[in-house]
Amino acid sequence: MIRLKAWGAWFSALVFVLVLSAMPVSAQPAAGRVPITPDNVADLTLGYALPTCQFNPDWTLVSDGRGVYDVQTGKRRFVTFFSENGGWFSPDGKWLQVGGLASAEPGGTVYDAASGEISFDRTGVFSPDGRLFAVGSDAVYEAGTWKRLYAYGIGPTVFSPDGRWLTGDWLLDAASGWQHFSITGSLPVFSPDSALVALFDGVHDVPSGVLRFETHGTGGVSFSPDGTLLAVDNDGVYDVTTGERRFAIRYSGVFSPDGKLLATAGDGVYDTATGERRFVLQGDFAANSAMFSPDGTLLVTEDDGVYDVATGERRFVPVTGYPQFSPDGTLLAVSYQSFGLVPTGDTSGGCFIYGAAENPWPVLGLIKPSSASGVNIRRGPDRAVIESAKSKLIVFAQTADGGWYKVESGDGYGWVSAHAVQPVFIPERLPIENP
Repeated sequence: MIRLKAWGAWFSALVFVLVLSAMPVSAQPAAGRVPITPDNVADLTLGYALPTCQFNPDWTLVSDGRGVYDVQTGKRRFVTFFSENGGWFSPDGKWLQVGGLASAEPGGTVYDAASGEISFDRTGVFSPDGRLFAVGSDAVYEAGTWKRLYAYGIGPTVFSPDGRWLTGDWLLDAASGWQHFSITGSLPVFSPDSALVALFDGVHDVPSGVLRFETHGTGGVSFSPDGTLLAVDNDGVYDVTTGERRFAIRYSGVFSPDGKLLATAGDGVYDTATGERRFVLQGDFAANSAMFSPDGTLLVTEDDGVYDVATGERRFVPVTGYPQFSPDGTLLAVSYQSFGLVPTGDTSGGCFIYGAAENPWPVLGLIKPSSASGVNIRRGPDRAVIESAKSKLIVFAQTADGGWYKVESGDGYGWVSAHAVQPVFIPERLPIENP
């Protein structure tokens, strides 16, 4: 799926696997939103920004360091404990975990995503159906009741797509904890039908562990959506049935939804039937990400832009960052978390939401404290301090002179001085209000 260079890249790969497993293959467009197509992609607009791109599966909610927000309005649903990564939703959208992902030690908090109530004091990995919860160096629990089912070891925590198998130190029967064969040295990747698992040395049968065929890559792997092909970093594309390598590739990459194309890092887009390169990609998204649109007509890469797959033409260049298409294909979100130029020409960090200009965009801005010590939220200019915040803040309005921004606080709305923050994205049509 992506080239892996270090632990940080491995962690990013695990997050990407979990995000993709949580997303439906296709969905109906949200009311009033226009699908992104090759015809309108060149004219996409930056509609608004949010603190993070940690969406629930249907993209109606987003989690950040302060709470859970409605994606369309920016209104906060409930408050969570502070977490820089914003937390992670379960694949079924019922739960939100804050404080870590697949932590090597128990810790963090699980919230009920509907009510906002604290449900459990661990963080880990949910099964695809949301019924099981694996906590590294601790145990596997039954989600909801949080009954401890069996002890769990360490290692890359990945559930199979059907939820029947779980990897850690071993391939386990996820329901019972029965150990089948040991796993070391790589991030396991299951085939779509859960019958095979790709490891550092090749593809193994599940649950016997018998080696089906060897591979010779040095990093990430990915199965095609129908499970018939396997792309191996610095190796090639294999026929899963025969174990034959069809053609060589320098890096692994991402398959199109129909499996007919493979976008490879720092290289190009290949026809998987012939091995012919259709067109060259200008960027190098190794150890980061690329993604096809749900209908397969567009490809977006982490540091390059959006391509029309039919023509190979680069049609749009958003902010550089980790890209995601919404499941209904109407929004393109780019997570930008490092310092550098952003639409305001200032510094950094946020989730930038793109789409067709005719979409019903909310009017929201985004700011971050200038100081590591945070920023004071006040009831108004020169009024009492309500609280101090260190995280990025959604902006709902500003004063006429631009000196103060209206943000959400723990007990309603408050105001922060523009001198104490850095604008991440401030739309021209942001409402004007008097504190």
